[in-house]
Amino acid sequence: MSRLTLPLAALVLVLMLGLHPTAGLASPDFRQQNDLVAFTPPAWFLDGHFVAREVGPRYLFGSVADFVKSLNCPTAWLIEQDEQQRQERLAGQGKNFEYTVYLEAAGPAGPVYWVFVVLPHKNAQEWFDERWSYHKSKAKAYYGQTQSGLEKALAQGLTVGGELRFLVEDGQPSLKVPEDVLMQGGGFPARYDLQDGKPL
Repeated sequence: MSRLTLPLAALVLVLMLGLHPTAGLASPDFRQQNDLVAFTPPAWFLDGHFVAREVGPRYLFGSVADFVKSLNCPTAWLIEQDEQQRQERLAGQGKNFEYTVYLEAAGPAGPVYWVFVVLPHKNAQEWFDERWSYHKSKAKAYYGQTQSGLEKALAQGLTVGGELRFLVEDGQPSLKVPEDVLMQGGGFPARYDLQDGKPL
């Protein structure tokens, strides 16, 4: 049997059985590839609300802890080893800074990773200033409306501790926007409309 015939035969068998080609196969070790280690996020992040679109988010969701519960599956918080070392160093210097954490959630086709940015800002201006440091003159166009919405949300007593930046499926970043995934799935409703400045 040729080298091409065997994989083709296996694919035909899979299709005949009505199975997804990747069903039951071990996914690449995403943890190892990205040097991810166990991490305990701060309580204020878990208790806080979060946005789920990097530019122009419409809604606040939350809390992060409630989102984890809503997944109704085994989960684990992880962080890149280099990021953890940076986080510990800057925290030791008393600095506020953003950093990335991964929420690993078990799924039928392998683990799914919800990638959050931890936002340690005391107010919407600090949040905007961080974006200004990267985007400079474009920051107002990208984030001005969000800043205004966050100011209203904070004034109404909500806390904002994170941003759900993207989703990793099958070991690859998904093209899906997390905000769209949450709104269309219906399993975790938004709590606040940043555009209209009111609770939902």
